Amino acid sequence: MPRSPLRTASWTTAVLLTALALGVFMRLRHRIFTPQPIALPAAPMASEPNLMLWAWETPEDLITLDPSKAGVAFLSREILLSSNDPAKIQIRPRLQPLHTAPGTWLMADVRIETSSNFSATEASPQLIAEISQSIVAGARSPAVRALQVDFDATASQRSFYAKLLKQVRADLRPEVPLSITALVSWCSQPSWLAQLPANTVDEAVPMFFRMGGPAVSRANAPKLDTVTLPLCATSMGLATDETWPAVTAVQRVYLFRSGPWSSTDIAKLNANGYQGLR
Repeated sequence: MPRSPLRTASWTTAVLLTALALGVFMRLRHRIFTPQPIALPAAPMASEPNLMLWAWETPEDLITLDPSKAGVAFLSREILLSSNDPAKIQIRPRLQPLHTAPGTWLMADVRIETSSNFSATEASPQLIAEISQSIVAGARSPAVRALQVDFDATASQRSFYAKLLKQVRADLRPEVPLSITALVSWCSQPSWLAQLPANTVDEAVPMFFRMGGPAVSRANAPKLDTVTLPLCATSMGLATDETWPAVTAVQRVYLFRSGPWSSTDIAKLNANGYQGLR
């Protein structure tokens, strides 16, 4: 018996609604049961070059530096703590020009200095928060890939410094690595750096220069066997005018020069890395 037009329309509508419901179910099933991609954090320091040039407060023309051979850790600002008043934090921005080639791996370096009127043991959470914001602000340029804090904290300042580093890590974008410079004495175990929570700092750079006494009077180069803290084992800081320890076991070299980098220096670095300056 032929279907009536009304029954045919009802049957067609039912089929369409069933197909629609099935499509919605399959999409929901896919979302629920299909594993979703997980946004993993970037490997800290993984893309940083194995050679970094410190560019301090001098005019620097590094336009001819090959970005595939070296990066630049430049002084972004200095922070002077002359009291425990958050309103009196003094910031000295970089005043000298810095010229680099496009694609150069850049790290912002923030130097902290303290005066005798500053008491680390009396630093309030508000003061630490204000200092942290001042540090993080030094790395807000889109071209900056990482942040480094340079602070020669005395024994009485290390608890304050640890709290500050934890605050900086909390304020810094998660994908931006955090590096610090370190006295070589900090890199022997037991070390106060080992008390930092995991992943607070991505590397500590032991500075094997300006360790006391003129370099020309030293009988021997500083020894790497004093570095036993894993946080300090992936990098080291050297100066062009001082004797260097062996660096074969070190993954990354930070190089300091008194005064601007010359075109001759850059040519040697492009050709042979830091060994070109030996």
